[in-house]
Amino acid sequence: MIKSKENIGIFFGALAFFIFATSDVIQKYATINHTIFQIIFFRYLFLLIVSFIESKRKQNKFFYKTNNIKIQLSRSIVSVIETVFLSPLLNFYH
Repeated sequence: MIKSKENIGIFFGALAFFIFATSDVIQKYATINHTIFQIIFFRYLFLLIVSFIESKRKQNKFFYKTNNIKIQLSRSIVSVIETVFLSPLLNFYH
């Protein structure tokens, strides 16, 4: 079992890298049979479901409210820009 916090951090860092790479491969192969809109929709739907599960686990009913609207808006804009640039990239591999 992992005891120290440093080892836990290393484990989760490696896990995040693996999940990111796996997600990238799945998205690229999904463009063969699905439209870009479907891929992006289900990607963010999955993230929304994970957010609801995590908020329920932490008993945070108002997880969507923020104390700093500037940071929230800038993160939203970056997410939209990332999505806009992801679409042509996935079409490139198709």
